[in-house]
Amino acid sequence: MALISKRPALAFAVLAVYACSSPTEPTMTLSAPTLEYRLIARYGPVFFCDPDFYPIAREGEEQQHALDQFAAIRANTAEFAAILDHLGFPDKADYTADEKLRIYREHKTLTYGVQLTSTGAAYDFTLRIGQNQGSRIDGTINSSGSITETSRETSFNTCPI
Repeated sequence: MALISKRPALAFAVLAVYACSSPTEPTMTLSAPTLEYRLIARYGPVFFCDPDFYPIAREGEEQQHALDQFAAIRANTAEFAAILDHLGFPDKADYTADEKLRIYREHKTLTYGVQLTSTGAAYDFTLRIGQNQGSRIDGTINSSGSITETSRETSFNTCPI
């Protein structure tokens, strides 16, 4: 108290500096697949031509691809963790055929639905939303998930026959 009563201007300056400073918060760095899910959450379902159905759908092919590609999907640890988190699945030793199909569908959404290009500290992104007459959206997303939309234009979102 003696410092405050003898030097009120100094005490006020120290309090002002302390009140204006904030502790440094750690910067959160998210994986690319998690950033893709952030974009999907912001813009809604993305449009893409599913290779299991276009140009030709074949009975049972998607399920077989899910089973065939599961090991490779699981090997991409960042993507696999993001998918499990998104679906609310636990990380376990084995998954049912239905769970593998759901994981495979999410893998296709991340692979074909959002295009990310690393620019160092951030990513440029392109995605399409809506079917038939929809939108193409371009922008940037940084590693903590902050999104900046740089352009949005009308696009005709259909798959070739």
